Amino acid sequence: MLDINRVLKEDRLLRAFTGLNRKAFEELSVAFEIVLNTLRDR
Repeated sequence: MLDINRVLKEDRLLRAFTGLNRKAFEELSVAFEIVLNTLRDR
């Protein structure tokens, strides 16, 4: 079973799990956070 904390710590696992490198994942994460906060504040 995958441990999400391990996936987030190891670049190779992050890439295998998401298809994204660390930089792309972080950028996507920020974008999702902005959208989530916008929707939550409605």
